[in-house]
Amino acid sequence: MEILTNKVTFSKEDIVKETQPKTKLIAKYENILVDFEKYSDELMTATKDQKMSALPAMKSIVLLCQKLTDESEKKEDDNLATDEDRRNLVKAKDSVNGTLQKLMELTKSHRMRPSESTSRDIQVTVSKLSLYITDLLEAFENFDHKVKRASVRLSKPVDDELPPMALSELKVYLNDQMDEMAHSIKDLVAAMKQSDSTEDQIIQYINEIADNVDNIVYETQGSIDNSNLKRNVIEDTDDILAKLSEVRLDILDYGDVLVEDLKDQFTKQKITNATYDIAKFAKELMKILY
Repeated sequence: MEILTNKVTFSKEDIVKETQPKTKLIAKYENILVDFEKYSDELMTATKDQKMSALPAMKSIVLLCQKLTDESEKKEDDNLATDEDRRNLVKAKDSVNGTLQKLMELTKSHRMRPSESTSRDIQVTVSKLSLYITDLLEAFENFDHKVKRASVRLSKPVDDELPPMALSELKVYLNDQMDEMAHSIKDLVAAMKQSDSTEDQIIQYINEIADNVDNIVYETQGSIDNSNLKRNVIEDTDDILAKLSEVRLDILDYGDVLVEDLKDQFTKQKITNATYDIAKFAKELMKILY
C-alpha cells in the first residue's frame, strides 16, 4: 500500500524506515549523507524563496548521485561481486536514479510555476531520495566488508593446505590466539607509554596483533564454511570477522603514522582504541561460537 502525497508516492515501508534510527555508517559514507543533507537543505530553502535559485543545490545533488552511480557500477564489475551483490547494488542504484529524476522534474516544474504543492512534493521526494542513498551506501559498506575479508584470506600462504578445523578444535585455537593477542596488546600499550621505546618495538607488537587477527579470521572463516551452523550464527560470525578485518587494517595504518612521530599522542590514542575494539570483537566472536 502506498500513500499518495500530492502526486508523489511514499510507501508505508519508506515511512517506517524514515522513523527508525539511522544506520551507523563508516566515516567516508557518513560524510556523503552529511553532504546530501546540506544540499537538500539548500534546495528546500531555495524552493521557499523565489529570490533564490535552486539550480546550484540541484546540481550538487545530481553530481553526488552520479558519483554514487559510478561507484556502484565499479563494485558491480568487481570480480568478487556475486549475483546477489549485483542485485542489491543495482536495486539501490536504480531507486536512487529514479527518485533523482523525479526530483529534477519537480524542481523544474516549481521553477516555472512555484506553488506550495510542488514545494511539498519536493520535500517528500528529497526524504525518499535520502532513504535510497542510505540503502546504496549500506550496500557499498557490506560489499567493502566482503572485499576486506577476502583480502585477509588471500594474505595467508598459498601452500597452507591444512583442512579446516572442527568447531571444537577452533575454539581451543581461538583461545590460544586471544591469549597471545592479549599479551601483545599489553606490551604495545606499555611501549607507547615509555619514552625510550623504539619504532621497531612498536611495529613488532602491532604486527603480532595483526597476525593474530589474521589467523583468527582465516581459521574461523574456513571452519564455519564447512560447518552445520545455523544461518543466523554464520551471518553474525561473518559480521564480526568483517569488523576484525577492518580494525586490523586500521591499526596497521595507525602504526605507519606513529613511526613518523613517536610522540604523536593522537595516533597513540587511535591505536589504543583499535586494540580495545579488537579485544571486544574477539570476545563477541567467542560468545557467538560457544
